[in-house]
Amino acid sequence: MALSDYDTLALTVDGPCDGKFVSPLGVEVVVYKNWLYVRDPVAWRPGGPFIQSTVMQISEADLYYLDVCIRARRGPQSGVYTLVTTGSNYAADRPFRAMVGCGVVGHATTDRDGEVIISRAGIRGLVYESDGAPYERPPYVGVSAECVAFMREMVADLAVDLPDEHPFLSDELWAGARRFNQGDAFFEEHLGLEDQSTSPGAASDTLASQFLRTDESEN
Repeated sequence: MALSDYDTLALTVDGPCDGKFVSPLGVEVVVYKNWLYVRDPVAWRPGGPFIQSTVMQISEADLYYLDVCIRARRGPQSGVYTLVTTGSNYAADRPFRAMVGCGVVGHATTDRDGEVIISRAGIRGLVYESDGAPYERPPYVGVSAECVAFMREMVADLAVDLPDEHPFLSDELWAGARRFNQGDAFFEEHLGLEDQSTSPGAASDTLASQFLRTDESEN
């Protein structure tokens, strides 16, 4: 699956973010496709399975690493849902910081009658053949309302990790949440394109799909 098949929504107390969290000790936790990468340039060594600075991949875990706590759960649209925290609300020299986010398969799936549904089955349900003829790729839906509801429920279940009355537990912060296609974010960064992010449930075609349609029409 290409990067453009995946969608992300991530928040800090300051609002929407890019799904990357860096701790005071330099540990970076990144939402990538529908898993997490943990990067630590000090700990990384050549000869392992990951490119430089990446030290682990997480699909589901409760993990403490140096100064970060990583909670990762599996949920709707074959997604990874995470709460990452560092510091303490009771230590002035280690202020509390956190990120909540998800990375999900962004396409809808079609059932055998051709009706569009949101599936937990993930990428294996994206395309199948019927009488030898493959269905077209289903529409792109991105992070859906179901994903947001699951993430908020996860945060509530993990409230013990948060200070009392933390903004992650309030409606106000979530009202400003934005989702983005991971491939779109790559193109925006490297080609200087305008922001394609939207509110959850309001995704449109990805830039990759638009590029392909333009190429096909020109040929």
